[in-house]
Amino acid sequence: MTEGRVHLLPDSLVDKIAAGEVVERPASVVKELVENSLDARASFVDVSVQQGGKTSISVRDDGIGMTPEELRLAVQRHATSKINSIEDLDIISTYGFRGEALPSIAAVSRFSIASRAREMDLAYRIEIENSSIKSDGYEPSSVGTHVLVRDLFHNVPARLKFLKKDSTELAHVQDTVVRLAMVRPDVRFRLVTDGRTALELPRHGDRLTRARAILKRRGGDSLTSFERTDGDYGVELILAPPHVNISDTSGVYLFVNGRVVRDRFLLGTLVAGYGGMLERRRYPVAVLFLKVPEGALDVNVHPQKLEVRFREERKVAALVRSSVAQALAAAPWAPGGVRGSGAKEQDGSSGTRYVLKSTAEQTDEATGDRRASILAAMRRSAPPAGRRESGIRMSGSAFSRDASGLATASAPSSVRKPLYRDGSLGLSSGMPSHGDATSGESVTVPVGRIPDVRYLGQFHGLYLLFETPQGLMVLDQHAAHERIRYVTIFRQMQERQVLQQRLLFPERVNLSPAEMSFLAENTVDWPSLGFDAEPFGTDELMVRATPAILQGSDVTELVHDVIGTLMTGGTGLDAETMDHLAATMACHGAVRAGDSLSRDDALALLARLQEVEAGGHCPHGRPVSFVMTLHDIEKRFHRT
Repeated sequence: MTEGRVHLLPDSLVDKIAAGEVVERPASVVKELVENSLDARASFVDVSVQQGGKTSISVRDDGIGMTPEELRLAVQRHATSKINSIEDLDIISTYGFRGEALPSIAAVSRFSIASRAREMDLAYRIEIENSSIKSDGYEPSSVGTHVLVRDLFHNVPARLKFLKKDSTELAHVQDTVVRLAMVRPDVRFRLVTDGRTALELPRHGDRLTRARAILKRRGGDSLTSFERTDGDYGVELILAPPHVNISDTSGVYLFVNGRVVRDRFLLGTLVAGYGGMLERRRYPVAVLFLKVPEGALDVNVHPQKLEVRFREERKVAALVRSSVAQALAAAPWAPGGVRGSGAKEQDGSSGTRYVLKSTAEQTDEATGDRRASILAAMRRSAPPAGRRESGIRMSGSAFSRDASGLATASAPSSVRKPLYRDGSLGLSSGMPSHGDATSGESVTVPVGRIPDVRYLGQFHGLYLLFETPQGLMVLDQHAAHERIRYVTIFRQMQERQVLQQRLLFPERVNLSPAEMSFLAENTVDWPSLGFDAEPFGTDELMVRATPAILQGSDVTELVHDVIGTLMTGGTGLDAETMDHLAATMACHGAVRAGDSLSRDDALALLARLQEVEAGGHCPHGRPVSFVMTLHDIEKRFHRT
């Protein structure tokens, strides 16, 4: 045939090209076959592989099976039981629907499939090699389907040589089985590798229990579940504490309408929900089950159906991001976490599930942003006067010790502003007070999970030491103050009410050519960020006011950092940009290493920290505190 002339490809070559889109490695085969088993309503799926799946892959299930007529059709291209018309593509609710998996796998392997429907006495078996039926016939078997794939890519040596080591391919197979098992706790799974049982999962009552079984080595005992619905959309999250994080995305499990996906958009949105609680290039251990209306989702954009496309991306992003923030604030392990932001249900194990559903009284939660959880954390009311609760009690004019020797404090006519350097730690400025500040009534500043605290002192000019019932708490004063300011700034940005502080004398900030070019091409809403600023001359910005909570900060450094953040994230004040801006601005003017704090300021700092959302991490992801138990200390001195 003359090179360059149009011609038809032989069927055998067409099959191999089609297989290349579906079958990338042994794990791809496992995914397609297990998904078929789940679509067949199997209650048990048994997977067995040899040499990472290169030599042999066996998938057996107890599903509804197929008749001989259905089986002959199933091994042909574009044969499926899942769709009948073009309209069905908009409401796909099954895993497989293209009708390409079985013939594609058979085109690049030595392939056999046996299936028995419930009304049959024997199973019908077909053996295929090089896309042709080699043999067929009946054989004894239980109800269900058994697929055996041997010598994968034996007839495509170019693909075979690109397979990795057996251990690498096996790791991909295990990950595939685990992800499919995560979404179907009602199905029993077993994975056997080279004759050894590598994974066996019984049926579980719910997804949280299944996730704990799978992630037991990755903070499984501390996993918490959170559910939220917003109309036809729904989110179920299973999260480990933010400090349980890893350097890759292997601990993130994403599902859309029960389908396993590896979607960068969803991954980025989920991570964004953590705000500054994750260090850069670290990823959480998290499971996301997203439910969207079938018509609002396109699952047919990737040959292996690993990516999806949303009709309302902005709504999905807002829903996922805000749900993650609310889940973190409501989690049992969250310092100062929002308890009761949803209905609390016992799940039958040691954990607690938090269910949040949009109602008329929770419309701000249905808007898809972080505002609700932050405001809930900041506006918790004080208990009635005279009622004694665990916490730092405010009842006099200064911090003092009560009869028990624990730290107490009072405010007779107003909430005291701890003075430091620029006149305020920012612990009262811009923060809501508790109770009636002018009534003289005693109020309690709750301190979350710390019922009684005793301030011991400051170490190395940076760390504050507290005695608590749990042990010795070491608090990073800069990280703690940073977190408090971050929450205040973020809340004010959300409400478009960032309080300004007029400068005594306007300051002119010199800008770099890149900064000037950026400001010339983009409109910055300075008042929404708490600034009164405008270009001055050819390379300067005239600043007349800055955010009130940042009073005393270096104006030049602050402006450069804000512009730098805007140059990276854009001038649109979406939740992610506001998050970055709030984290950047919070660092300015916060208590630094080497700054000496009084006992009053240290206790006020701890009290305020317990009020804010997810106060366990600074906006940049560093932990704020840790506790050494008495047992830990006694072990050091060999007292145990």
